[in-house]
Amino acid sequence: ISVIIDVPTQTMKEVIVLMQEQNTTVRKKGQHLTSFERGRIATLHSQGYSNRAIARALNVCHQTINNELCRGEIDQVKKVNGQRQYYAVYSPETAQAKYEANRAHCHRPLKLVGVADFIGLKSIFETDFKRHSEPRLPSTAQINH
Repeated sequence: ISVIIDVPTQTMKEVIVLMQEQNTTVRKKGQHLTSFERGRIATLHSQGYSNRAIARALNVCHQTINNELCRGEIDQVKKVNGQRQYYAVYSPETAQAKYEANRAHCHRPLKLVGVADFIGLKSIFETDFKRHSEPRLPSTAQINH
């Protein structure tokens, strides 16, 4: 006896929605977005998804999506009937570049920079530490055994 089971076919959009609903990866709170996630944001945003729908797909807060869209927004110009028309577009590359620039400036500065003049190591700091090499002590500061 053979049994034929009729399985309903699903459209690609339904399959994507099902895959997004079955997303079982757990995202840690406070984790930064990756460049891949920024690309997904751009794709979903260009397809017309709302910020909340994108947030559900990426498993982040909707405000994170809003902040990200503002961070990566660039102005574009096109001519319509001989007049310039300005519109905003999200660019994941711009967002990643701004993220990296902001991240580079968010750390506390080294204490050694402020006291280098006081302890007489400014010239050593400027030459050795900025090149990421081993610091040299001046010949007068070396300890002889």
